Amino acid sequence: MAFPVAKRATLIASTVWTAVAVLSIEPVMMTPRLFETPGASDSAIVVTLALSVVTLPIVCALSIVLSWSALYIRSHELAIAGTLLPIANFLFASLSLPAILF
Repeated sequence: MAFPVAKRATLIASTVWTAVAVLSIEPVMMTPRLFETPGASDSAIVVTLALSVVTLPIVCALSIVLSWSALYIRSHELAIAGTLLPIANFLFASLSLPAILF
């Protein structure tokens, strides 16, 4: 992948992940409410969902730092891989949410 394309993709992803990190502060503050029902702390699914919600802003910040650091050393593949890192949090949350609802 050419350097300008990787730089443009990293810039767009950094903007999106910054917005996601800022907007996810409220759900992070509401995470303790997941454990209000009796036995919720024993459920691995609820714990997985809580961990994915709490770690999302951290992973977004880590993704931004990693992708720009990779661009600095001219590693285009690592920069693109770093921008895709927060998708793992969305994947874990989306896999655990249907199990909670049903």
